[in-house]
Amino acid sequence: MTIPPFLQIVSNSKNRKRFKLLSVKTIYTSMANASDLPQELLRILPLELVTQILVRLPVKSLLRFKCVCKDWFTRISDPLFAKAQLQQFKPIHGLICQSSKPGIFSYFNLQKGGEKEIDFKVDKLLWDTVLVHSCNGLLLLQEHKFDCQFYVCNPVIQWHLKLPKFHPRYKIYSWSSSLVYDNSNHKYKVVITFYDTVSYMCGVFTLGDKEGGGDGNSCGFWRVLNMPADYKLACCEPLAVNGALHWMAYKKSEEERRKVDTYVLLMDIASEEFRVIKSPLRPTLWWLLDLLEIKGSLCLFCPVSFDQVDFWVLSDNLKQAWNKQFSINYRLLISESRPSQNLVFHPLVVMENPSPVIIFFCYMTEKLIFYNLDTGEFKVEHKGISMSGMATVYVNSLIRC
Repeated sequence: MTIPPFLQIVSNSKNRKRFKLLSVKTIYTSMANASDLPQELLRILPLELVTQILVRLPVKSLLRFKCVCKDWFTRISDPLFAKAQLQQFKPIHGLICQSSKPGIFSYFNLQKGGEKEIDFKVDKLLWDTVLVHSCNGLLLLQEHKFDCQFYVCNPVIQWHLKLPKFHPRYKIYSWSSSLVYDNSNHKYKVVITFYDTVSYMCGVFTLGDKEGGGDGNSCGFWRVLNMPADYKLACCEPLAVNGALHWMAYKKSEEERRKVDTYVLLMDIASEEFRVIKSPLRPTLWWLLDLLEIKGSLCLFCPVSFDQVDFWVLSDNLKQAWNKQFSINYRLLISESRPSQNLVFHPLVVMENPSPVIIFFCYMTEKLIFYNLDTGEFKVEHKGISMSGMATVYVNSLIRC
């Protein structure tokens, strides 16, 4: 057996001090054969340094290294370790979507131009579900589009949790579902909005409120909140930014009956209090409005025509101050000859690569479009993305609730 160079140094007691000076990158790049090392060599490594090394490794490697020894298994399985590892890799975005095959989710690496990396297979119990949202490596699944049974799962570590079924008082006509992280108590919440024939309501379930059973079920409970009255929610996906969950909303203009005013409804994730922010303009294509995050701020994706989209950033939510950052010509993003009216672009995420790049997904063509905000250059990628449901931004993690 060949001993990696860094362990040859450690095995010599005279070189222990030199070992501490080695860069972490040099060390953990030599750990590909760590599972083959004898236990006595592994014990030489200082425990604090082992953690510093492991936390910088991708999830795929960590799952293998859980088999090295009991100490590594315990350390990698620690929830605090999972949180620390997530912070290291959180800027690395991927796209996960539901395959046409039952129980299969496909992961595409956005930093590699949308290259497909792996297919995740989930428990057979989850085969008859649809993907509705994701957060920190956790997926929120729903049995049917208008069914009230939800699951939270992490396909990487093959873990899932069945939530208690939500029982609304009335028949639900439309709703949206989100999975969010509450930084105040380090717990996750499932937030659903629904229209019960009178007004929009909000159901909230906090994961970890009560200990679940050993069968993978959660014993918590749902709470129902009243949302601000007189507003209707738009079709775009909710977005969590800066500790708040945001929805696009609209209502008929009080000044002009045939016009529609648009707003952003937000709920503070910790306090669960609602606020309303007026959008910066009254767009003609208000039903195509969307939300995304740019450098930690809420951004409004606002198509002003079928050829142009403007991006407005909320610079101060207390003063409701919006700043128009840039505009993009839709026709620059289209490589097909078909009219742009037939194409709907969904903004996924903005990555620093190192220049800011906004990534769109076109559901009609199943293509990814990368637009560089500094240079105005764009490229269209088609990496075999084929799905039966929605696609959502995803990051691999060891998180479980």
